[in-house]
Amino acid sequence: MPSFEGHALSDDMHYEVELVFLVGSSTDGCSIMEAPAVIKGIGVGLDMTLRDVQFEDRKKGHPWLKSKGFRKSALISDFLSCTPEILASNPEISLELNGRRVQEGRMGEMIHGAEELIHYLSYLYGLRRHDLIFTGTPAGVGSVSTGDRLSARLSLPGSGNNAAQEIRLEATVE
Repeated sequence: MPSFEGHALSDDMHYEVELVFLVGSSTDGCSIMEAPAVIKGIGVGLDMTLRDVQFEDRKKGHPWLKSKGFRKSALISDFLSCTPEILASNPEISLELNGRRVQEGRMGEMIHGAEELIHYLSYLYGLRRHDLIFTGTPAGVGSVSTGDRLSARLSLPGSGNNAAQEIRLEATVE
């Protein structure tokens, strides 16, 4: 929980589990067909949001920087190598809060697919090697309290000669 000079900045911090892509090569515009080659790794992340601060800033027409960009607001797992086959395997992400599953979803349920996101972002902003792309969250966001334990998981199904893979990110709210 972020604070300043001993005072909490929020009374309502929320979790959002997300797929995270690690960009492997720089591009200032790639096609949808070229996009999978730009993704070097795939992982899972927690996008923490100070929801009360976000709502207040939205009412005032202010940017959401303080509600989304505070220290430790973006936690990231290690990365697994990403291939077009992995993208096609429909990876699953999930989040447990104190041992209870609160979020789950598959990449195929995303509004915009990985290739579409990479294509769009490469033209709009340009992508640089080692950039990180948080992709959005499945339904089920909610608040956390001090002492809560979060366990985010990315599951890649096995196929053919490839074994199933899983990666986890564990965090405790302090």
